[in-house]
Amino acid sequence: MPGRETGPATPGGGAMPELSPAPVVAPLEAPSPAQARRGLLVVALGVLVFTPDALAMRMSGLDAFALATLRGLFGGTVLTLGCLLVFGRGLPRAILGLGRWGLALAALEAATTVLFTVSIMWTSVANAMLAFAATPMLAALMARAFLGERIAPQTAAAIAATAAGLALVAAGAWGEGAASLTGIAAGVLSAFCIASFFVILRRLKAASATPMIGPGWLLGGLIALPFASFGPTEPSQIAWAFASGGIIMPAAIALISWGSRRLPAAETSMLTLLEVVTGPILVWAVLGENPGAWTLAGGAVVLSALAAHAAWRWRAAPAPSPAEAPA
Repeated sequence: MPGRETGPATPGGGAMPELSPAPVVAPLEAPSPAQARRGLLVVALGVLVFTPDALAMRMSGLDAFALATLRGLFGGTVLTLGCLLVFGRGLPRAILGLGRWGLALAALEAATTVLFTVSIMWTSVANAMLAFAATPMLAALMARAFLGERIAPQTAAAIAATAAGLALVAAGAWGEGAASLTGIAAGVLSAFCIASFFVILRRLKAASATPMIGPGWLLGGLIALPFASFGPTEPSQIAWAFASGGIIMPAAIALISWGSRRLPAAETSMLTLLEVVTGPILVWAVLGENPGAWTLAGGAVVLSALAAHAAWRWRAAPAPSPAEAPA
C-alpha cells in the first residue's frame, strides 16, 4: 500500500516506480557486482517484509478509514523518527531542499495512504494489488505528457496490456457490488498518486524524497480521521494496525530504499512484482479469500506485461565497464 522506490526513469523507458508508496533515492551510477548482489538480497528481503502487510490490514478488522488513520499516524511517526536519526540536524535542510514541491509530494503520499487502505479493505486483496500494479505504466504516460519523455513501443504495449488486464479484473468485480468496484477505483487512484510522486521527482532530479514520506503518512492519518469509525476496539486490532503501519511499512521501505540504490531499476521492479503475487496468496491461504477466475485472468495479463517490460529494460540496460564500476 500502500509503498517503494526506484531510480530516475531512463529515456524512452518510462518511469518505473515500485508497487507501493516509498521514498525515491538516486541510484549509484554503476554498482559493482558485490554491491549488486547485496542490493538484490536487501530488496528481496524488503519485498518479503512487505508481503504480510495486506494480511495484517485485514486481520485488524477495522473500518477502512480508522485503519488508514492508525497506519498513517504509526508509520509517519516511526519513519519521521528514523529520518531524524539518519539526517540529524540536516533533516530540516533536506525537507526545505525539495522546495514547494515537497508539499505536493507529502500530499500525494497522504492521499495514497488513505486510498490504498480503502482499496485493500473494500475489495479483494488481489484486486487492490493489481490495481496498484498499474503505477509504473501510469508513470510512463505521465512522464510522456508532462516531461516529454518518449514512450518506447515495448512500454506502449505493456500499458495496453495492463489496461486490458485491469478491465478483466473490473469485469469480475462488477457482480461483487459497488464497494468492490469502489475499492478497485481507489487502488487505481492510489497508483495515479504514486505515479505523480515519481514524475515530480523525475522533474526535480531530487536525490531523496525520504524526509517527506513520514510527514505525508502523518497527514494521511489526519485526513482519514474525520471519516473514521472506531467503535469498540480491541487491543489486538490496534496491534495489527501497528504491525502494518509502524513495523512493516517503515522496515520494508528502509530495506528497499537501501537495496535499490545498488540495483538497476528493472531488477528492482521485477523483484517487487513478487508482492503482487505473494500478498494475495498469503491472504488466500490464511483467510480463504479466493481471488476468482476474472481476477486470476486479469492478474496473469498484468503481471505478464509488467514482467516482460522489466525484462526488456534489464536486457536493454548497458552493462557497466570495469572502469566505470565504483571501487
